[in-house]
Parts: sequence; structure tokens; C-alpha cells
Amino acid sequence: VKPPQNEPPAEWLQATAASDQDLDERDADDEDNLDLGQIVGDWQSADAVAAATADADLDDSESDAQGSLPEATGLAAQWLDIFLQLGLSGLTQSIAAHCQLVERSEQGWVLHLDPGHSALYNENHRLRLQQAVVEHMGMPVDLEVRVAAPDQETPAVAAARRKHKRQQQAEASIQQDPLVLGLMREFAAQICEGSIRPIDTTTPGERTTA
Repeated sequence: VKPPQNEPPAEWLQATAASDQDLDERDADDEDNLDLGQIVGDWQSADAVAAATADADLDDSESDAQGSLPEATGLAAQWLDIFLQLGLSGLTQSIAAHCQLVERSEQGWVLHLDPGHSALYNENHRLRLQQAVVEHMGMPVDLEVRVAAPDQETPAVAAARRKHKRQQQAEASIQQDPLVLGLMREFAAQICEGSIRPIDTTTPGERTTA
């Protein structure tokens, strides 16, 4: 039996052709409507996200380190003061906070970066840090950053130590307060664990409480 001649194509063939054409048009529309600004914005915010992630683990890691690293002296102590005046932000600030100044001469400065915080470090951060140091010092500085364990406290560890000390002082102050002691004696009141905060670290309108 010969197939029929001049017979129109089946409906499913027409439907397929139409779908392919619609698909091509939709693809073209998608490319025209692609929001490149959003993609660039997401890419540019990667450092901010990484910095926020690194800072989220700061308290735990520095609490462990502060007991093993001695307080900064000499060049390391100088770096603590310089760091506070550099005006850094984001991931570059976080990296600089985990550095120790070990050499300072006319040939350049050498920083040791804690290996535990070096995973996101790259040349761009060194250049930003060097530029901040140059602007602060008002003179050319060749900055070298080596990944090596610090042997004295870094700005991050020093900040954690000061925070821990303020917390201990706040807790001692509450526990020795005559009013608090009276409430505990007369009403069997108890100090809620974790409820005490140093006054200088509370939010506006919040006070140290027991």
C-alpha cells in the first residue's frame, strides 16, 4: 500500500515545530532580559560574605588562642596600635587582624598570617593592606605577608582577650553587688547564666543585668 500523497503532516508534527520556534524566541528574550548588574553585584559582595563568615567564628577560635599566645610586645604591640588606625574593612580587615608584625626595616615590613585564617587570603588583600599602611605611615612600605603561626597575640586575639576580661569583670561586679546579694538572700533569686554583659558592649538602651 502506497502512503497517501500530499497529505498534511500530523498534528503532533506541527505542534513540535511550533514549540521549537517558541523555545528559540524565549531563549532570545531570556538573553535580552538577563540582569548582569545583579550578577556583578553578587560577585562583588563575595568578600563581604566571606568576611562575615570568618567573623562569625572569631569568638570561638580566639578564645582558644588567647590562652596559648603571650601578650604582644615590641613589633607585635606596635602592630596592634597600627591596625586600629588603618581604617580597613571586610575580609582585608579580618586578615590583618590575624597578622603579627615580625620585621620592620627600610627594606620593608614582614607580617605573619595565622594559617588558620589564610584560606581566603590572596595577593589583592596584600595590596590593599600595603596601601593602607603606606597611607597611614605617609611613606613607601614594601609589605610581605607570610603564612606562619604567630608567637605573640594578633589584634584579633588581643581583642578577644580584652573582651573576655571585661566579661569577667562584669560578672564579678554583678555577683558582688549589694542589691543583687540582697535579692538572692531574701527571695532566693538566681543570676541567669549568660545574661550578664559589659556595659560598653551592650546595645543602646540596654543595661548590664542579672
